[in-house]
Amino acid sequence: MDNPASSEATCPSLRVLVVDDVEVNRTVASALLRSLGHSTEIAASGLEAFYLAIQVRFDVVLLDLSMPELDGIEVARMFRLELPKDSATSRRVGILGTTAGTLPDDSNLPPGAGMDAWILKPLSAASLRAALTGLVGREAPN
Repeated sequence: MDNPASSEATCPSLRVLVVDDVEVNRTVASALLRSLGHSTEIAASGLEAFYLAIQVRFDVVLLDLSMPELDGIEVARMFRLELPKDSATSRRVGILGTTAGTLPDDSNLPPGAGMDAWILKPLSAASLRAALTGLVGREAPN
C-alpha cells in the first residue's frame, strides 16, 4: 500500500461517495480516501448511490463500472440527468469510474456515459490522489 504521507496532498478535502457491490472494495477505497484526508460515505449499489446523492451533496463519486442491476455507466447517466449542479459553484459532481478490467476506450463508450475519468483496481493511495487531483484541477464539463 502506498504511503499517502510521502507526497503532499494537491487537492482540497473532498466528500466522496464510494459505490461498489463488493464490500472489501468499498472498505479499501474508503480507507485509502480517508488516509488522503477525504470524507467518505458508501453505497453497495447504483440505486442506493443515486438515492443517497439526492440527499447529500458529494464532490466526487467513485463508481464501480461492473455492478449487478445498474452498472456504473447507467448510474453515471442517472447522475448527469437528475442531479443538479452545485448552485454556489455551478459545478457538477465528478464521477471517477473504477474497473478491475482494462480501462474503457472513451471512443467506445456510448454518448452521455457521464464518467469524468477512470481508474484501475486495485486502487492505491497514489492512483487515487492523482485521479482526484486531475478531477478537481479542471472544470467539469456540463
